[in-house]
Amino acid sequence: MNLVLKGKRAVLVALFLMVGNVSIAQASITYNVEAVFNEPMKLGGGTVGDTLFSGQFEWDSTTDTLSSFMGVMNSSMVSMVQDISLTYNLDTAVVGNIVTASVFKDNTTDVFDGGGYVKGDFRTNGAENAYFSFSFDKNTMMGDVDSIVYADCTATGMMGTACMTGHSLGGTMMAIPSSLTISAVPVPAAVWLFGSALLGMLGVSRKRTLSV
Repeated sequence: MNLVLKGKRAVLVALFLMVGNVSIAQASITYNVEAVFNEPMKLGGGTVGDTLFSGQFEWDSTTDTLSSFMGVMNSSMVSMVQDISLTYNLDTAVVGNIVTASVFKDNTTDVFDGGGYVKGDFRTNGAENAYFSFSFDKNTMMGDVDSIVYADCTATGMMGTACMTGHSLGGTMMAIPSSLTISAVPVPAAVWLFGSALLGMLGVSRKRTLSV
């Protein structure tokens, strides 16, 4: 009888810990973010040319905290290969329900000469920085397409260090926001399978207790 009770308690403890861990994990959810800027003046009118951004971030709804935001962007109007790594999430703001986050290639928010990264600016940058910015509603996790902004001031971009830009006001080559998709990364199936297995063990333990 004592062995059965001990076994049942062990299962309950394991189940409690698992549920607790899942709850904690679910408070901070990882999201994918995909954005496209339409570049009307594509090179040669071909398919190569639109500016793309792909990334991930974590959002903790209990603390309204965005973290681990990073991604990759292609060299504007030159290649569809996404090889510009943006790893520095140096600016995030929460105003009401709207969250705005920006991620940079270099460890500085200075993108244009004179400093800063004001939307609509068109200036050269010897540092060859690049960045991407977007906004979403924290209650619905829906992104605002018009909020997306990019600047590519790297030497490999269409205009080199003169900076390629895209935003709702019209970028340097009339690049405009085309789409923004935010989607949650699914919880690994193994977590739910583990939970089901523990529940099954609990059921077996309960049957054994009743039969004693």
